[in-house]
Amino acid sequence: MSLPTPVRVRFQDLRNFTVQVRRARDQYIVGAGLLVSETGKIVTCRHVVKGAGVDLDAPGPHEVCVAFPNARPDEPSLRASVAAHLAPDEDDVVLLQLLDDGGSLGPGQQVAKLGRAESSFWHKEFRCYGFPDLGAVSQLWATGSFRDSIYVPLTAYRTKPVQLDSNDLVYGMSGAGVLDTDPRHNRNVIAGIVFKTNIWVEETGKNQDVAWAVDPEVLGAPPFDLPLYETVPMSEAPQPKTDIAAAQRVAAAELGVRLFGAPPSLGDAWAARRELVEVISADWGSDERRVVDAVNLVSLPGCGGRVGPGSGDPWCCVRLLWWSCR
Repeated sequence: MSLPTPVRVRFQDLRNFTVQVRRARDQYIVGAGLLVSETGKIVTCRHVVKGAGVDLDAPGPHEVCVAFPNARPDEPSLRASVAAHLAPDEDDVVLLQLLDDGGSLGPGQQVAKLGRAESSFWHKEFRCYGFPDLGAVSQLWATGSFRDSIYVPLTAYRTKPVQLDSNDLVYGMSGAGVLDTDPRHNRNVIAGIVFKTNIWVEETGKNQDVAWAVDPEVLGAPPFDLPLYETVPMSEAPQPKTDIAAAQRVAAAELGVRLFGAPPSLGDAWAARRELVEVISADWGSDERRVVDAVNLVSLPGCGGRVGPGSGDPWCCVRLLWWSCR
C-alpha cells in the first residue's frame, strides 16, 4: 500500500516584506519595517523614524528612505512619508506610505499579515528578521518564544507591550516583525513589532535575553485601520522532485518464503549436480537420517568450482553449515 506523499508547507517569509529604514544623508540602516499592503504601506517604530532624522513634532513633510533587503548598497533607496502616528507617549509605531516604489511593488507582492498578540502568549517559537549593525553583516535572524503582556506605568499605551524571550534580538532590530511559528498552533501571523531589545544589567554584567514588542492590535484601530488575522494559512513550499510513489514501490519488500535466517535458494547455481543435491536433501529429511557419503559432500561443486576455499559461490559452504546445524 502506498503512503500519501507529504505536502511541504511553510510560514510567511519575513524576507519578502521586511524593509530597511535608512537615514537619508548617508543611507545608514536605522531599523526595520514591514510592508503591510500592496499599495506601499509600511509599519515601523516611531523611534526608528526619529533615528532616520525625522522629528514628528516638527512641521512636515516627514520623509524617510527605505530599501528592500536584496537591494545593493549602491542602489537608490525609495522615499516614504509618514502617513499616521500616535502621540509620543503612546505605542511606538508609525505608518509609512511609499512615495515611489521603483517598480518593486505590483500585483502578487507578498505583504505581512498581522494578528493580535494575545493569541500567541506563551507560544514556544517565533522567528524575527532585522538589520542590526554588525559590521560587514547587516542582516540577522532571531528566534525565541512569547511571554505575556506587561503593564508599564506612567504611559499612555493603547495596548500593553508583549514580552519576548530571546538571546538573538539585539540593538538595531527595532521595527522587525515577530512571526508566530509555534507548530502546535500554526498561527503564522506577525504577533508583535519589536521596539525595545535586550537590557544590559550593570550590576551583574548579564544580558537578560529579554525584549518587548508592540501588540499589532493597536494597528487594527484608527488612525491605522490595518486588517488583523487570527491565523494565516500556510503556503505550499516547493515539493521534492523525487517520485515518492515510485520510490515506495521499488523499496517495498517482496513477500515470499521465509527462511528464518537461512541463506536464500541457490536456484540454478546447482544445476550441474541437481540430482546429488536432491539425494542429500532427501537423506537429511528421512527418519533414519542416513549419513551422506563424505566424498560426495567434499566433491560437490558450486557455481564456479568445488566447495571449499576455492568455491566461486560462498553460499555453498554456508548452506552445508546450515544443514549440519539444523
